[in-house]
Amino acid sequence: MQPVNSWRERGKACLFALPVAVLIAFLCADPASAHTRLVETTPADGTQIAAAPNAVSLTFSGEVLKLGAAVKVSGPGGSTQMGAAKLKGKTVSWPVAGELANGKYNVSWRVTAADGHPIDGKFNFVLQVPKPTTATPTPTATPHTAEPQMTGPMDGMEGMPGMGARPTSATGSSESATTTGFAIAGLLLLTAIVTGAIVIERRRRPRPAAGPSEPSND
Repeated sequence: MQPVNSWRERGKACLFALPVAVLIAFLCADPASAHTRLVETTPADGTQIAAAPNAVSLTFSGEVLKLGAAVKVSGPGGSTQMGAAKLKGKTVSWPVAGELANGKYNVSWRVTAADGHPIDGKFNFVLQVPKPTTATPTPTATPHTAEPQMTGPMDGMEGMPGMGARPTSATGSSESATTTGFAIAGLLLLTAIVTGAIVIERRRRPRPAAGPSEPSND
């Protein structure tokens, strides 16, 4: 009978020891699981953004302290100038005071949880702002304005040399007038030749001789 009682006592002891072990394990693991951890970053870690952020912010699972919160942002131009930390609920943020150029940025941060536990970490993002495109202006056709043609002398300039009325006849009219002038001159010349020939012909004719005188009746 002694061995049976011994096994029963040992079983009871194990039954009491098991809950105690679970409780001790739970109490030991609770502080570690209760530590504040980083939940979200803005900009998100490893992302590419098309517009420069106004601030860099971190959101945690628990309360954090504003005192001692620090951040460092490094990019193509070196360290970026950041403003003072701002705390709102479980989110701490730093406004971006300087301009950001396109490129990769590395962010290093450090904060203190409400229970005094320090937390730090790193993340990165890429800024790629598209360049503005300028449209090429389409050239507009310049309207052609016909130059006014003068058909007569300007007022007050009639008496000036070379400022008489401009001829309005075409080239064909000038040539017709020239041809008419030559025809008239040729006609006059022909008339003069004919007249001269008639005069010469008359001069060449002999004069008629004088006939015998009639006898008188005395």
